[in-house]
Amino acid sequence: QFLQTLSEEVLSEKVLIPWLKEPRLIITKGEALLQAVLHSQYHRGQNASRLKELGGTPPLLDYIAWIWKERPAPNWL
Repeated sequence: QFLQTLSEEVLSEKVLIPWLKEPRLIITKGEALLQAVLHSQYHRGQNASRLKELGGTPPLLDYIAWIWKERPAPNWL
């Protein structure tokens, strides 16, 4: 429901990133949402690398693989 409220007008609104001061960073809401997704993906890769270092086998994390497996629900246990 939330995504349906995100019109092009809303996604193009500007956001000031307060922790980046020199130079100031002003991005769109759409760019901020993309950054959140990409940053999370970065940390998933870090976790997979660390798991391999520890001798484990990380799960398959590719979005396309999730679709290929017919979009299974997460197993949180």
